[in-house]
Amino acid sequence: MSDIAQPSGFCYNCGIRLGGAFCANCGQKAQNLDPSLGHFLHDLTHELLHVDGKIFKSVWVLLARPGVLTRDYFEGRRARWISPIRLYLVFSVAYFGFAALVDDEGEAVRTYSPLGVLLLPLFAWLVSLAARGRRHFPQHLYFALHVHAAWFAAWLLREVGAELLSPRVMNSTRWLGWLILLYSAAYTVLAFRIAYQETLGKSLLKMFAVGLAYMMIFFILIVAALRAIQYAT
Repeated sequence: MSDIAQPSGFCYNCGIRLGGAFCANCGQKAQNLDPSLGHFLHDLTHELLHVDGKIFKSVWVLLARPGVLTRDYFEGRRARWISPIRLYLVFSVAYFGFAALVDDEGEAVRTYSPLGVLLLPLFAWLVSLAARGRRHFPQHLYFALHVHAAWFAAWLLREVGAELLSPRVMNSTRWLGWLILLYSAAYTVLAFRIAYQETLGKSLLKMFAVGLAYMMIFFILIVAALRAIQYAT
């Protein structure tokens, strides 16, 4: 059976005249209704390689080049990257899922999950104060999502490493924890420096203040949540 071509150059989805490979009105790709097997395999290969490449590139830049993703989002270069919320969800779910597997009680999931709704905007608000309100709040949320995604990815690696290494190997749990903590702190400073185009000195001072305030509020909320869980049980 032969391929059915796009009739008269109009979009099948919304009926608007096509001016290229994609509809300018709804974004649907102009394609045959009855594609050949070769055409189907070509599209499938392209989509798989495109999506996978986008994911791998986004994760690599997120972890290895702090602040670059956020800066690109600030400046409108977004199509090449996975969205901040998707990166955050992938690594947070992966971290808590792994924590639940290795810990029968899974206390971290029950404690942090409800607080995550508060902690992200809290961190973004603290960053907005440090940035002196130069941007609207959603911009600071992009930064918060990227930073938290990187934190979760780093702590996921720590948990996996601690499980794979024997506790007797150089006290793996402790030194991995300190290593990841150092990475997380350095990452936050460098990410702020690149995303907000600050000097290294100002970024260090501002993120120290933000981190101190954030950790104080974080521990207060954790203690309150744990006590609420204890009273409930």
